[in-house]
Amino acid sequence: MTSCGHNIKTMMAMLMATTIGSLSVFAIGTVARLIMDDLGLSYSLMGIAISIQRIASTITAPFIGYAIDSIGPLKVLGMAMLISTLSSIMTPLSQGLWMLLVTRAIAGAVFPAYWPSCTKIASLSIPKNKVGFATAVFESGSVIGVVLTYLLIPFISSWRLLFTAIAMVSLVLFPLSLILLPRNTKTLYRTSRRIQSRA
Repeated sequence: MTSCGHNIKTMMAMLMATTIGSLSVFAIGTVARLIMDDLGLSYSLMGIAISIQRIASTITAPFIGYAIDSIGPLKVLGMAMLISTLSSIMTPLSQGLWMLLVTRAIAGAVFPAYWPSCTKIASLSIPKNKVGFATAVFESGSVIGVVLTYLLIPFISSWRLLFTAIAMVSLVLFPLSLILLPRNTKTLYRTSRRIQSRA
C-alpha cells in the first residue's frame, strides 16, 4: 500500500473512533426531553445525568493520559471503543435514574481516551507534515456524532431506539476502525519508548 493510502486508512480509522466517542456522550442531550418524560425525571435530575459524564471524564482524564503513554494508544483506544459501545447497548435498558447514571458515567469515564489516543497515533504513524491535517480529520468525529443523532431523531420516536441505533452504528465502526488502524503503531510506540528511556 502507498504511503498516501496508509495515511488515509489511518485518518478514517481515527475518524470512526472519535465518532463512536462523540455518539456515546453527546446523544443524551438531544433526547433529554424524551428521557425525562419516560423516566419521570425533573430538569435537575436530568442535568445530573448529563453532567455525570463530564464529571467522570474530568476524574479519569489524567489516568487515561498516563495509560496512553504507558501501555500505548492502540490498546487504550480499543478499550475505550469497546466500553463506549457496551455503554450504548446498556443505556436503553435503563428503567430509572440510577441505571442511567451508571451507563452515562461509564461513557464519560472513557471519553478522554479518544482524542489523546488519536493524537498519539497520528504523531507516530502520520508524516509530520500531515499531522495537522490528520488531527483536523479525526477532530471532525465530534461534529459527526452530534449531527448523526439529530439526523436520526426524526425517524426514531424513542430515546431507547436512538441509543440502540447508536449501539449498532458503534458495533459496525468499532471493528472497522480496529482493522484500519495501522499495526506498525505498536512497533513505533515501543521504539519511541526505548529511545526516551535511553535519553
